[in-house]
Order: sequence, then C-alpha cells, then structure tokens
Amino acid sequence: MGYIGKLLSIIPVILILLIGATISLSGSGLYVLGTDGNVPSEESTYVDDLVNWISNAANYGSHHPGIIYSDPSAVKDSIMDAASPPEDPAIVFFVGHGEFGAVALHRVYLIIDNNNNIVSDNSTYSATVARRVHFVFLHSCFLGAEIGGFFTIPSITGPIPYHYGMPQAWLHTTIISPNGYENPDHTGYVFIGWKGPAPFLSADILGANDTMYRFIGNFFDKLFGYYTLPASSVNQALDYASHAVFGEYTRFDETPLYSGFSLDGMDTSMIVYGDGSYDNW
Repeated sequence: MGYIGKLLSIIPVILILLIGATISLSGSGLYVLGTDGNVPSEESTYVDDLVNWISNAANYGSHHPGIIYSDPSAVKDSIMDAASPPEDPAIVFFVGHGEFGAVALHRVYLIIDNNNNIVSDNSTYSATVARRVHFVFLHSCFLGAEIGGFFTIPSITGPIPYHYGMPQAWLHTTIISPNGYENPDHTGYVFIGWKGPAPFLSADILGANDTMYRFIGNFFDKLFGYYTLPASSVNQALDYASHAVFGEYTRFDETPLYSGFSLDGMDTSMIVYGDGSYDNW
C-alpha cells in the first residue's frame, strides 16, 4: 500500500500558520511537513523519523536554510503557511496523502492534512503569488501527475478561474521543463512528485529496504551537505540518494523510481519538473 487517495468532487478554499522554528541570519526557509495521524502505526513512526532526519540534515548541513520549520502532524493551516512563506527562497517537503478529484468535469489535485481536511491546488495557487517557494518535494500520490493549467467554472456572476495541478500551484507557473532532471530549465524553480501512487516510507520495494525513507533522507543529506558531504544541486542529490539506496545505480535516471514500476496495480514514477540544477538558498 502507499499514499493512495480516492476520487473527490468538492474543493474548499483554505488559509495559514506553522510551528517549530530554528532561526539563523539567512533569509531562506525550509518547511518539513508530514501527516502521521492517518497512516498505520509503523508508517507514522517513519514519518516522524523522516521529518527529524531532514530537519537535522538542514540544521547541521554546510549549506543550510536559515530558518527551519518542522511539523510531522501538519494541518491545512501549516501547509498553506508553507505556500506563502515570508522567507525567500523557501523549500517545502511534504509526506502524506494525495488525491485527485473533479471540479466542473476537470481533474484537480488535493493534499490531505493530518485531520483529513483537503488543501486544493487552486487554493495553494492563490497563496503562492509572491513565488517565494523555489523547491517543492511532495511525497504523495498523484500530485506530480501533470504540471497543470486553468479552466473556468460558470457562475451567475461570471466565469470563475480555477488553477489545477500541484506543480503550477506551488511554483505559480506552467512555464517549467517537463523533465527537470535531464533538461533543467535553469529558472530556479523545481518540483518533485509522483505521477501515480507513492509508496509508504516503510515499504520494501525494488529490492531495497525502507526504500523511500532512505532515499528521501539521503537526498536531503546530500542537498544540504550534512556531516562530511559536500552540498549539491537537486539533481546531484537525486543521484547520490539513488546510489545510497540501490547500490548499483549512480544516476537517478538509471533507477526504477525514474523509469517507473507498478504499485498497487498502477504504474507510477517520480517526476522532476523545472530546474534540477537548482542549488541556491
């Protein structure tokens, strides 16, 4: 099983708050968010541990954000606060449930918070107008399925615009590379997500134990330059995590995470949109 959602048809609009800050003089920020209340107990422990792992990697890394927020039981206010941070640039990581739904016969995408409330792509888009969030990694089902776009909803007062797709929602643009790993667009904005279902952190898949727990933790170790590691770009961190978890691979695009595999009867893969060369915070 993984972070698999169900089809929904109603989307509310949402707003903001957050907890647990470590402060330095830099103006950059990191938001490490998870949901540990609506998953099996084993997975809940992995979520908590991963939030701590990433926070420590950032706090003690040689190239770290100035302000670090962590919340393993994130509610919609926490998530929306991360979408409109005061820090610039900001990095956001979220591990938890993702779903897709329908609005006016169009497919839309949703984050599910720790209380089973939803954060829609459209409400997130409304919060990211300042474009301070430069790197987003959503370890959730379906939320990387497409960059997105917009449509209008008819109403008696006139058409209402709706912006769909989590990459667009978080980065506030659709003008990004569809393959930011092989063809980074050097815009300084990058999104990582899943095209299909996302595995539980605790799942042993693809011949590796605790596959995604170890992959994501090692990714952030390398990204921030934890302990003796030199800091790196997003793509270099993906390569490092690939080798750390799978051994025989030295590049992310050599792994089944990139090429795709079957999970719960559905095809899935990790996708990088935008600028995989990003390393500026």
